[in-house]
Amino acid sequence: MSYTFFCGGASIGVFFEYSDYIKFIKNEGHYNKIPFPAIRSIRYIIFAAAFAFINKYLEQWYFDEFVLTADFAKMSILNQYKWFLVYNICFRSFYYVAFQLQEGALLSSGFGYNGKDKKGNNRWDTVTSCNIVGVETTTSAIAVMQNWNHQVHVWLKYYVQHRLVQVGEHPTNMATFLTFMTSALWHGIYPMYFACFFYIFVLCEISKDFFKAGDKFAKVIPIK
Repeated sequence: MSYTFFCGGASIGVFFEYSDYIKFIKNEGHYNKIPFPAIRSIRYIIFAAAFAFINKYLEQWYFDEFVLTADFAKMSILNQYKWFLVYNICFRSFYYVAFQLQEGALLSSGFGYNGKDKKGNNRWDTVTSCNIVGVETTTSAIAVMQNWNHQVHVWLKYYVQHRLVQVGEHPTNMATFLTFMTSALWHGIYPMYFACFFYIFVLCEISKDFFKAGDKFAKVIPIK
């Protein structure tokens, strides 16, 4: 019961392993020496405030209804494309606010502490809600899905996708498809969720094909 309603995760619903939670509440392992987490947590609150400002500032000009106006129709295809690029930044920043507050809440409790790295620095990556740099800089559809809402990606990978294939085998197209449909069902029983996640599934499969094609061309055309 406490795992389900733990205040650090129940507010937004981030996933974390039950075994980690038990160690945390029992002060076992590296959780018995948790550094003061406030400074690390405040950093995420500042990031959340920054993304909230970006969202509110940009949505003055970049909002859904604008695409139905005559002004948008008069824009060239290139300018419409540019508009959508900025609109997506505005749209993503709205979710980045929630992701940052989510992770900051967990860190404030000390749960995000993950021991020390090889250099002796404190690690705070037990729970990573979203790798924003990874989302914004990657050129792979698969990497976007891995970095966006990362903890849900982990849950879907280990508790859905890997259970649909034999141990040691790569996930099949059907296993990946069913995983995305599970995610759509989790979001809600609405047709557009299923259409959206089917589209993402197709993008990920195309991304895999490009990766495989790159390996084949590399044998003929040196890339380094």
